[in-house]
Amino acid sequence: LRDIAERIGGYMAHDAGNETMHLPYFNQTLHITSSQVSDASGEPLSRNEQTFIFIHMAHGGSALPSGNMKSFKEFPNTVSKIVSMQSHVEAPLVNAFGNRPEQLAAACEAVGGMTVTESYAACDYACRFSVFPKVPVTLLYWRAQEEFDAQVKLMFDDTIIEHLDIEAIMFLSEHLCHLLTRDRACIS
Repeated sequence: LRDIAERIGGYMAHDAGNETMHLPYFNQTLHITSSQVSDASGEPLSRNEQTFIFIHMAHGGSALPSGNMKSFKEFPNTVSKIVSMQSHVEAPLVNAFGNRPEQLAAACEAVGGMTVTESYAACDYACRFSVFPKVPVTLLYWRAQEEFDAQVKLMFDDTIIEHLDIEAIMFLSEHLCHLLTRDRACIS
């Protein structure tokens, strides 16, 4: 765990006599032992969350974010997942927030997002999440216009594929949708 923590941006601590990796995750800190992943209160995370966390730990990436954000479809081998991204993440976010950017901003802030709209002049709202210390994700939102529906897109640092595989990026995206919409189902 110590080597993994150093590589992905976590740190080691002793919790109740157990060596535990603490890993910043959205607006909380995960506690990871050799047998479980839990939040700071000791509650285990969902299987989907644990899946992309374990993949992140095992993937071998140590790259710092480059700041070069790309859409999901710009990564290799995503063609088969683009429809899933649209139907399980983007459409539910549009359905939940439509033309209510204030509500979207409040939901983003509640899970640790930081407004970065000034860096994305072409959209109506932008928010960056530090999913893990080396894995930023940016949500872009456009209001509906006369000829266009509202739109939401997720942007990923181009180093994300060093930290997560394509399937794990989908799990992460679905989980972010779930966090933002709370009680609405985004995960299939």
